[in-house]
Amino acid sequence: MSDSDPIKLFSYLIEQVNKRAIAYIHAIEPRASLAGGSDEVVSEAPSTSKLFKKLFTNSWISPFGYKPESAKKVIESGEADAIAFG
Repeated sequence: MSDSDPIKLFSYLIEQVNKRAIAYIHAIEPRASLAGGSDEVVSEAPSTSKLFKKLFTNSWISPFGYKPESAKKVIESGEADAIAFG
């Protein structure tokens, strides 16, 4: 998926989701190669959690591209409320 201004687009979408009292967002990380299709992590890709979690009022779940140690860091930093594996 691509857009001329993805940050503006997804910020708007999250704003609209907040109005509907959705319990959580399960946001795929673009840094995970092929969205979970391999274990390779693209380190220079942006973090969806870093960009958008602060905009969402409920729980943020971040999947793909994590190992136990990196997942723990993300939770402790507040970038996500939960990490999905598998």
